[in-house]
Amino acid sequence: MAQIRIHQDSLVIELTDLEKVEALHGDLRIPLTSVQQVDVLDEPLKELRGLRVPGTAIPGRTAVGTWCSRDGKTFVVEHNRSRAIRLRLSGSDYDQVIVGTDDPEGLAATITRATRGG
Repeated sequence: MAQIRIHQDSLVIELTDLEKVEALHGDLRIPLTSVQQVDVLDEPLKELRGLRVPGTAIPGRTAVGTWCSRDGKTFVVEHNRSRAIRLRLSGSDYDQVIVGTDDPEGLAATITRATRGG
């Protein structure tokens, strides 16, 4: 499962080796100033729209990679129908990032504090 950590003025999403292969992408580094909103998603796979380019998907179960739609570009790392956080971004390569996690409320609170300078 991808790990999210705060490092200086950035949010770093560290992918496992398998996730890097699935996504055809490396770790992501997002400036904290780009994070506009953090949401908790109970069914994150239902939020995906558009075409997967590139990435890996097992319908209803796994999505890892980039999805493009009329609404923008989404990077997602979601396995095993877990709960997730969604980061809505501005001034970034992605419009949103969705990452599955065991503690979405705790992670969302940590990121929200960091983006507010706390």
